[in-house]
Amino acid sequence: MRAVRYSHAVRKMILVAVAAACGVACSTLLGVDDLPGIMGVDGGDAHMDSLRDAGPGRLDPSFGDHGIATITMNTSLSDAELIVEGDDIRIFALTEEDALLLIRCSKDGQCDTSHPTTIWTGQEIAGYAMKDPTGGDLLVHMSVAAPNFHTIRQLVRLVRDGGVEVLQREELDYSSSVSDHGVAAGPSRIVMLQPADLGVDGGEIQLRGLLPDGGVDRQFGTNGNAASPNFGQTPLLNGVTMEPDGAIFVLLGNLPSNFATWLRFRADGGLDTTFGSDGGIGETSALSSGKAFLADDAGYVIGGSRNDARGVLAYVTREGRLDPSRWDQGIFRFPSLSASDDPYVISVEALGRGPNGTIVVLGTAHQLRGPSITVLARVGPSGLDRSFGDNGLVSLGTNATEGPDSLAMQSDGKALVVWADGDGALRLARYFVE
Repeated sequence: MRAVRYSHAVRKMILVAVAAACGVACSTLLGVDDLPGIMGVDGGDAHMDSLRDAGPGRLDPSFGDHGIATITMNTSLSDAELIVEGDDIRIFALTEEDALLLIRCSKDGQCDTSHPTTIWTGQEIAGYAMKDPTGGDLLVHMSVAAPNFHTIRQLVRLVRDGGVEVLQREELDYSSSVSDHGVAAGPSRIVMLQPADLGVDGGEIQLRGLLPDGGVDRQFGTNGNAASPNFGQTPLLNGVTMEPDGAIFVLLGNLPSNFATWLRFRADGGLDTTFGSDGGIGETSALSSGKAFLADDAGYVIGGSRNDARGVLAYVTREGRLDPSRWDQGIFRFPSLSASDDPYVISVEALGRGPNGTIVVLGTAHQLRGPSITVLARVGPSGLDRSFGDNGLVSLGTNATEGPDSLAMQSDGKALVVWADGDGALRLARYFVE
């Protein structure tokens, strides 16, 4: 796996396969012979036309070409990530030839592909992650293959005029198998995060504190370095953010407990032992995989899946514990397989902040008949919002194993979704959320 998205895609494909096997058996048991489908399952022009009427879950016809912008790249793409700041839309595209590009689009879906910014090219990219500090430049933390089975880890800054500046560069004398990367930033500090290579250091998360100019921040950890407890196996780094006070929240997966796990580091790099239920670490058996999260003033919303192929949200307080006042003791479970005509969400892939305290979910759903699909949903304080789309779900018209890759919310509350279609093009769609 060369990039974070690959590990997510593999886990998604496993969930899809598990749900597909269940679907055939369960449909026979329930006597369900046909699934009319939700909005968009059938695909085609009629599907897209039905989505272009204004309303929650509909495509915005003022964006791109009737709601979808097609970005021709003339190269095979393996990943796409989306960042939105104000009216600026930026897409990171990873090509099969290991070029990491930045494409800029206007707020109405007009994208400039004539002069994309090349962040990296020429060597195999092992993995990357990006962070957009508030009011600052884009930061990209990445690893690339180097000669003699070495690995280069570096942090680059993309300045507003399109230039690329290397802030930190380190050459490892071994070939790293770790593809997960993270970067968090505030006004006076940047923190790079990456799981330690199990064959070299063991199963911990390593952190490096940097000053805004890329120099080592000696006030962070021990001479700029800090680490989590050793988990005994290489964890997945599924999310990271820096809080206003400089503390760092981290979401992990692939631990021996097989539960979604979260922890928080203090601003000085030490583990916050007051957080969670076990000396700075929190977890819940309701989530076997935590893939995405949102932070707000009261806590964190974590999305993922369960071993029984159901999408799940968990609400965690600022103290690192499940909030019993939210949903069912802090847990929302998407409806499971039933005799109804609705597909059921088996995994949450990305989250966005919707109106009036709602959460926009990009997820994978399984159908009793037909392929697994990618869907949008909206979840409120009472659970799944059935007024959104068709009975709570909107199909994006894509096979679940192919994308979409990323979700972002615009300041006007509309949702943007981007995916690589496999034919050398990117699709960028905008949906009404309210």
